[in-house]
Amino acid sequence: MPDNSDNFDSLFDDGPSENEESGTEEELFTFDEDLPATQDIEETPSRDEDESAATKKRKRTSEDFEPDMDALLVTAQSPMIIEGMKYLTMQDYSSKRLTVYAEAIKGVDLYITIIQRNPKKFFKLVETLRNDIDYREVEKTAFNLYNIKFKASPVTEDHIVRAYLLLKDKMKLGYEKALISMSAVHIKKYQLLSGGLNTDVIKELITSGNRAFMTEMAELNKRVNSAIGILKSNSPEIARGLKGKDVNIFLIKSSELLSYYYKILGNAEAAEYYNRINNNYKKYHIIRD
Repeated sequence: MPDNSDNFDSLFDDGPSENEESGTEEELFTFDEDLPATQDIEETPSRDEDESAATKKRKRTSEDFEPDMDALLVTAQSPMIIEGMKYLTMQDYSSKRLTVYAEAIKGVDLYITIIQRNPKKFFKLVETLRNDIDYREVEKTAFNLYNIKFKASPVTEDHIVRAYLLLKDKMKLGYEKALISMSAVHIKKYQLLSGGLNTDVIKELITSGNRAFMTEMAELNKRVNSAIGILKSNSPEIARGLKGKDVNIFLIKSSELLSYYYKILGNAEAAEYYNRINNNYKKYHIIRD
């Protein structure tokens, strides 16, 4: 965990050439009866037509992505990154923000891809993007993160990539916290109103071999490990002002559920592991309160 988470060909189909005259609708659908039949005319394809056909058959590569295309992609992704940054600033890691953080991570990944694919084109592209408010905000945030960590401004390609990787790490942290929030909601299905485990429901799901439940428990394993890492980090909050309390409660509830789950499955080692986590964080919770 950090200290403080296509193919675009269809978007860029070639339009009409600038040299072509589009004509009016009437001109496009006017027929001249005096023209000779098409089968009597033998036409030799021009060199331009041959090259055009070859171009259409050739598959697009990274070389076909010109700076203006990259600009279109970057300006489309920037607002998504801005939205993720907004919720990070608000410390809003609720489950409903999961998609926001996921899209923001994809957006930053796109920035990094464009830089690494052709640094020279990227530096030229930046000159045209200076007028885009969202891009400037994303760049400013990434560069500030780099400056805070390395006490210098990013200059080279590697520096700039590292700056955006720092921003990506921030988004991934938000994403992980939103996943924990979602898991905290889901495990309530296996609890009684009193807060204890609904052992009858859990036993039934295990004995029936409910695959959805098994998958959910496997994911819960990951969330527990992630939550432990977050609680040990410098940024343990799930909600503003709670200072890690929500993460701690999640660890207590989820480890209790997993300990019982593995006990019923007959995996004594895993059951004991989660039982130790449960006891440790219960004590931690008492100290904090």
